[in-house]
Amino acid sequence: MVCELSGRGATDQAVRLLREHRPGLETLLLALEAESSPYAHVVAAVLATLPPLTERERARIAPPAGGAGLESYGMPGAWH
Repeated sequence: MVCELSGRGATDQAVRLLREHRPGLETLLLALEAESSPYAHVVAAVLATLPPLTERERARIAPPAGGAGLESYGMPGAWH
């Protein structure tokens, strides 16, 4: 939805939202890469549009834990 917001011209708001949620997006990317998901490239492309990580943002990135919590949704380690 944030990409749609940006596509409709609200780029400042979209970038602000992406930056606010950057640590979570970086964690998502790590989890997708760990599972060799084809969607990792999509998240990486979105993150590539943002400025480099700050030290504060980097400190908030959590390493993914086995499937990034999908087990509670009946999807143990499944990203494909």
